[in-house]
Amino acid sequence: MRAFAKGIVLKTTVRALACAAALAMTAALCAVGACGEGLAVNPVAAADAALPVSDAGDSRKDGLADAAYTCGPASVLVAPRRPLRILFFTKETLFFHTGAHASGDVALSQYLRARGHDVTVSANTALFTDDGLAAFDVILFFVTSGNFLTDPQRLAFQGFVHAGKGVAGVHAASATELDSQFFRDLIGATFAGHGSGDAGIIPARLIVNAKDSPLVSFLPDPWERVDEWYYYSANPAKNAALSPLLSLDESSIAQYFPDYPDAGFYGAAGHPMSWTQLFQCGRMFYTALGHTAASYSEELFLRSISNGIEWAGAPASEQP
Repeated sequence: MRAFAKGIVLKTTVRALACAAALAMTAALCAVGACGEGLAVNPVAAADAALPVSDAGDSRKDGLADAAYTCGPASVLVAPRRPLRILFFTKETLFFHTGAHASGDVALSQYLRARGHDVTVSANTALFTDDGLAAFDVILFFVTSGNFLTDPQRLAFQGFVHAGKGVAGVHAASATELDSQFFRDLIGATFAGHGSGDAGIIPARLIVNAKDSPLVSFLPDPWERVDEWYYYSANPAKNAALSPLLSLDESSIAQYFPDYPDAGFYGAAGHPMSWTQLFQCGRMFYTALGHTAASYSEELFLRSISNGIEWAGAPASEQP
């Protein structure tokens, strides 16, 4: 019998909001160098200028009223601040990844600092206020899990995204704030399960989908590494708002599953493991990789995550 851990399956809904036209217009203007006076086009963003824009996110699933917002000018494709102010958030309440945190909290935060960024490592949800989050350009949900934000904190987080700020998620970030429709739509997919037992931590091949993107163009293709391989409540390959960066070559792990293919395998549709999304007024990067402590001693892995964080952290309007 197939050895998959039973995960959380949640039905997501999509509600269109008025931000789509504004973001599309911004992307078109920036693509031709017309972002506005004093706004330089980010080369990374320019390479991704054709990304689809998602307006999903209905906070009523949280029991909250919809947060009104208007996207500011050039809220997507502008030069990233140097240094970025990064909130490196680590709280877990559902699944606990002691190895990833013991290694990654230090290794990734130091790697980001070595690239010139200001990094605040914290698990303190009291930072999730309008004033608290105003101090940051991007929030990294680093192997977080479960629900931990109050309703006012969730509204402050929505305001952060509506201000054109960035969000990045690593591994169990897709199992975070599961009661929040806004957060699940922002990440773009919800964790459902992974291999267990002998099929838990195994070698596999990753396919580089975005070969021309500076975020991943430096990676070998295929990229062979050992990790824990997620599947989701719905295949993110079918979410048109997402732009896949890396996908799992399912044939590389078929030997661990006698009845392959089965639930959790997506076949020809593709099995994304890392992607980006332009969401409402902000930018989101997510990777399902990063379960093992050894991941955070891999230069290629650290570089790929840092590139994604920097892409997500391009500021809305303020320039250096």
